Amino acid sequence: MKLLLENWRKYLEEGKSVSKTDIHKLADDKGILWDDDRDFKSWSEELTGKSCLDKMTGDDLETVHKALEKRPSQLSKLKEDEESRARFAKGVEKIDPDLKDTNRKDRYDNILMTKRGRSLKKLFAQEANRAFMNSLTTVHWTEANDIWRIIKNHQSLRRDELSCNAFLKPSDITKIGPWGLRWGLVIKGHISLLANDMDDIATGTGRSYKGRDQAERTASSGANKGVLKIGYAGDYERFKIIVLDKEDFDPRMSGPASKNEALVDNWKIEAIIVAEKQSSKQSLIEKHLEAAGMDVPVGTVDEIRKAL
Repeated sequence: MKLLLENWRKYLEEGKSVSKTDIHKLADDKGILWDDDRDFKSWSEELTGKSCLDKMTGDDLETVHKALEKRPSQLSKLKEDEESRARFAKGVEKIDPDLKDTNRKDRYDNILMTKRGRSLKKLFAQEANRAFMNSLTTVHWTEANDIWRIIKNHQSLRRDELSCNAFLKPSDITKIGPWGLRWGLVIKGHISLLANDMDDIATGTGRSYKGRDQAERTASSGANKGVLKIGYAGDYERFKIIVLDKEDFDPRMSGPASKNEALVDNWKIEAIIVAEKQSSKQSLIEKHLEAAGMDVPVGTVDEIRKAL
């Protein structure tokens, strides 16, 4: 009788169809992000050829559910992420209130911005997952003429922090950068700060940090960028403003371009992105690279995605 009941229970369970709600609940129980999460969508697409649960058949949902059952729980990672953000927020509370005053008339002063940036970078260095930061692909978007200048002077400029978009992998590099920029340097270096939205840190242009009043410091250690504003401490805990690990990584988008910002120093050039149908300028860039003794791939976004 016991065996009969057990077989009947299995028969009933096999007859049940898996719903989206079942998948959402299982993901929540395991601490796996799913709501508009690009990693979950990519994973689902690898399994079924579809990234959206709404478009899946019953068999597709069953496939996702079974695969999800085998995935390890991420609850401990989510807890670690929350604790890191909480510690970061506590650190922000202790920053000199004078630096956090957004009503100061000199708030745009680069020396003051550098001090603000140094305060956030110190907290970032304490809490950021360095292995995750090192795994990211970073692109500094600019104009063709600036690329020639950077190649020519890269030995001295590599100590300057560059503002970059950060991507989980080369294949994620967007077709264009902020403000419609289509030329870029793929660089690898030390990420000193990473935000999901550049507007939350507002670092300004690199050249603005090389004024006469900072000439001595920048000559010896490079131009380290700062931030225009430091937000309310509690916001850094509640919202994913600063990216400390993969769980925080959620870049804001502006059309097809990413708005996240990574500050990268001590960098080296890994590849150069050129705008499409710009063969003459690409040839000039290749000549500059040859003169500088640099052997890195040069091509359109699609070509660089494949090369890396």
